[in-house]
Amino acid sequence: IATPAGCQEAMSQFSFTIFQGTEDITSWPGGCYHCDNTVNGCTTGVWFNFANPGDTNGGAMPICALPGWEETTTTTSSSTTTTTTTTTTTIAAQDIMLAKAGVNVCTVGYTKLST
Repeated sequence: IATPAGCQEAMSQFSFTIFQGTEDITSWPGGCYHCDNTVNGCTTGVWFNFANPGDTNGGAMPICALPGWEETTTTTSSSTTTTTTTTTTTIAAQDIMLAKAGVNVCTVGYTKLST
C-alpha cells in the first residue's frame, strides 16, 4: 500500500481509530506507522509518512503486510451519462502486522506499507 487511504484500511485491523494524517519527516518511520503519546514527540494515532525509508523513532511501530495482502475488486458500470466505479477491499487479519517498536523494518516476508 502506497497511499494514506491504504494505511487507513490497514489500521482498522488493529482497532486503531485515529488517523492523524500524512507527513514527510525523515526522523520517523517511512510509510504507515502507529505511535502513542508515550513516544517523545508523537500524538497518539496512525500516520502515513511519505519519507522513504524514514528512520526509527522511539516506540513508533511500522504497520507491515504480506505481499498481495489487499485483494481489490473493481466493478465499473456505465451509461451514456454516468460511469460508476466501486472498489471493494478485503483484508485478512493475518496479512497485516505491527513491527517491533523502535525499528524501521518488518519481519521477514512482510513489507512496510509505504511509497
